[in-house]
Amino acid sequence: MLSLREYQQRAPANRADWKIVPVEPRPFPVALKDTAAPKERKPPSATATWLWGGFAAFALSVPLLRRRRKRIR
Repeated sequence: MLSLREYQQRAPANRADWKIVPVEPRPFPVALKDTAAPKERKPPSATATWLWGGFAAFALSVPLLRRRRKRIR
């Protein structure tokens, strides 16, 4: 299929008749991989997620620990 128009002509007119056909994942061919290419770095959002998660865990644990200390005394 080369265009959206060709796709729409081949697809059933009634969208209820459309099907999702599962297929096996196809790995990228090794011959096309560039071995000299640098590895992908993690996006900055991954680091930010860990930092925010750590901060949230710390912020939630402080009141709990204070409450626990008051019970012990």
